[in-house]
Amino acid sequence: RAPAHALVPLPAGLDLADAALVEPASVAWHSCHVGGVGPDTRVAVVGAGAIGILAAASAQSMGATDVTVEARHPHQHALRERLGAGIPTRRELMMRDRRAASYVLADMAGDAAGLLDHLEIEAAHVVGASMGGMIAQMLAAEHPDQVRSLVSIMSTTGSRWKGQPKFSMYR
Repeated sequence: RAPAHALVPLPAGLDLADAALVEPASVAWHSCHVGGVGPDTRVAVVGAGAIGILAAASAQSMGATDVTVEARHPHQHALRERLGAGIPTRRELMMRDRRAASYVLADMAGDAAGLLDHLEIEAAHVVGASMGGMIAQMLAAEHPDQVRSLVSIMSTTGSRWKGQPKFSMYR
């Protein structure tokens, strides 16, 4: 159960379905803000889940003139079309400049360490899945005093060259 001091009462008349969008919408808006989205910027959103669709809408409302969304499922394609967002080409997805990322794994690990500090948790057993596993590994590497144990599930080091199986494994 969450402590009472961490809860925010909903305004009268706010539908629960709308209230449930506050957190993912704020994540999407913040990511566009931190990424410097504004007029005349190009934005490619990879993944059309709730946060991805909200990120595309946020980018458009911030003035981005060229927004594309990579979607997997038919209902995601329909939402992408309703937004008027394009479909990124395979070349655009593969050739994106990864150096342009302004919020990297180390930043996310730092946020996790800051959250532990704020919650007055001296050290924690950390479990991360997929990208969360990469963040957990970074947290353990950069803040080892805050990690009692680490479980990294379905994850990688984040390096294209380290921690990968040899090509002979794919035969």
